[in-house]
Amino acid sequence: MIEITQFTLEAPDSDGEMRPEAEVEITNTTDETIRQIRHTTVFLGHDGGPINFNTRNTEDVALDPGESTTISPYGWLKGSATAGGRDDVTMVTTARLMKRNFIKLGSIDTPAVGSSASKVVTVDSDLIESEVMINVSVDKPDDDGDCRTEVRVLVKNATGNFMEDAQVKVQLIDEEDAQVDDTYCDEHIPANGQGMFDLSFWGVKKSQLRDTSVKVNLYIYADVESGTAERVSEPE
Repeated sequence: MIEITQFTLEAPDSDGEMRPEAEVEITNTTDETIRQIRHTTVFLGHDGGPINFNTRNTEDVALDPGESTTISPYGWLKGSATAGGRDDVTMVTTARLMKRNFIKLGSIDTPAVGSSASKVVTVDSDLIESEVMINVSVDKPDDDGDCRTEVRVLVKNATGNFMEDAQVKVQLIDEEDAQVDDTYCDEHIPANGQGMFDLSFWGVKKSQLRDTSVKVNLYIYADVESGTAERVSEPE
């Protein structure tokens, strides 16, 4: 499922730091279509102690069974991590293959500048409760003529499972169904608990908000498989 195909270390720079060059190949060995990879990498010095931890990395993918992709963990390392030869630092990478549940939460008309609007939308899902609350508020123009638009989405977990880094994506859509802007945010949703997503559009003029609506979608990810690989460095 996972293999580190390259791990080299450059010579220390003037600040005494080394840059690793690394490539990790990840193959979908499951029967599911994988939509996201979450990965972490820890670097261990020549004495076995941890020297850098590269964490909370996500890659959106579309991997059918048998397909592969490559990721490149990063992170500067102190020159003292090696005994001198740059052939004694260990890299350990763990990857999680995630499937995606996509839930359309509907849309809400953008309120007038200086006001807010709320809406309860009904969805049919085994993962979240049927009623989802959406609020949109639009600030008055600032000194640059921009109106900050805030979107809040409240959902409730209908399962006994912790939902790690669920994601809400919102689009600002004009009267011709063209996208004006988009944004997203990630939040955890506890088992049988609520999750609040707080998003903002910045740099949008008052005229751009006229006759617009906010379209909201929810992405919930679940683990399918995980694996770990390690490799010892080579000098660049």
